[in-house]
Amino acid sequence: MTAMPPTLSVIVRLADDPDAAARVFDALAMSELARPQWELIVVTPGRPDTAIDIAAQRADVIVRLDRPWADGSAYVCNRGAEVARAPVLVFLEGHVLVRPDTLERIARAFTDEQLAAVVAGIDPAPRSADLVTRCATLLHDAAHRRCLGESEHFTTCAGAIRRRVFFACGELDEWPSSPQACAGADLGLRLRALGHRVDVRDDIRVAHNGPISWKEAAQPCALQQLPPPWLRLLASKAATTATGRFREREQWMSRWAWLAAAGIVIGVGVRSAKTALLAVTIAAVGFLVDAPLMLRMVRNGGVTVAALALVLRMSMLLIQGGRSLANRIRVRVIGEPRPAPGIEALGEVGVQR
Repeated sequence: MTAMPPTLSVIVRLADDPDAAARVFDALAMSELARPQWELIVVTPGRPDTAIDIAAQRADVIVRLDRPWADGSAYVCNRGAEVARAPVLVFLEGHVLVRPDTLERIARAFTDEQLAAVVAGIDPAPRSADLVTRCATLLHDAAHRRCLGESEHFTTCAGAIRRRVFFACGELDEWPSSPQACAGADLGLRLRALGHRVDVRDDIRVAHNGPISWKEAAQPCALQQLPPPWLRLLASKAATTATGRFREREQWMSRWAWLAAAGIVIGVGVRSAKTALLAVTIAAVGFLVDAPLMLRMVRNGGVTVAALALVLRMSMLLIQGGRSLANRIRVRVIGEPRPAPGIEALGEVGVQR
């Protein structure tokens, strides 16, 4: 008698830190969805043997990869998807932990036959976490809540997709032309362009696994970033979604941040009170636009958290604006990015992986 296939295939990229890996598996073990209804596939691109030993005690399948190809998240996720048996694939990065109801809610969501993929939210860190981690997760949660509903966004951090749709859309792009072209975002755009429904959900959530460094916290989250110029054609249908409107707003906010920062630097450099006053006025207008966000930071973490969140927010906007400008200049001066010659040669003879 043939065993019934599971409902979900949970594909986890193994964390480098054995303790972090153990927390991921412990959280999965607490899932309310019965164990026979989901399989655990662990993909390990050259991780320490101690972490692999921990995974071997919990996983149904372990996929071991060799570098350098294993460095890309798209390659890792695609290899895990190839051995999956369930009709729904759940991608989880090693820095997230499922809640007890996460898998059950995902399974319930896909009873809607019109749904192709879902993106889960990440809970704000508890008050016991360090200040940077609390601020970063609060800001990411605020961005997620602004993008609820149908979207063109997908992520392999904490997302689920129907297996047949995943393969019909060409899987994740393993050979991106640029590191800025996120494979998950590219897949989300393709899903939207092909008429598939992707939902950013608030009822399906995960938690962050461990502390977040200042360098990681200062990076804009994927929901904030506009697609690079060479993916704009795919993004043409995305302007009407909440994600599309939020990204356009963030683009304007990044321009404001650069204008305010430039005004302050120039005003101090030339010792011009008028220039400095103008820059302060521009900054004040931006603060008013972000006032609801800052008030939420105060309610959830207090004045100290809100003050640090404001600094992180400015860092995110400046980095986002700088990347956007660099991408535009690159396309204008050099042209759209192309894969390495070796990859193009493989593509010409029909190699897809």
